[in-house]
Amino acid sequence: MSLSLPLPESLELAHLRTTLRTWADRITGALQLPPVLRGRLIKVELTFGAQLVGHRLGRVPEGWIATTVRGAAVVYQHDDATAKDLPLTATGAARVTLWVW
Repeated sequence: MSLSLPLPESLELAHLRTTLRTWADRITGALQLPPVLRGRLIKVELTFGAQLVGHRLGRVPEGWIATTVRGAAVVYQHDDATAKDLPLTATGAARVTLWVW
């Protein structure tokens, strides 16, 4: 098995973050972890109603769970997820941490 990891374009914070995300994605893929462990933690502020939450997985998520909900709200998925967004509805304003895999 061959694993190549690119070097950052520069030492700017944005380039370093992008490079580290690329490394994490490639290493995780090479390890062939179960899908639930190949996820991403997302912190988002939700308001009342339907909204799209970007998950940055690069694929359609297999599932998600709210690990923390700060606020009096119920959060649920109102439509099919895409490779880019998770369509969520909140019954009120809340700060939510999601584990999306």
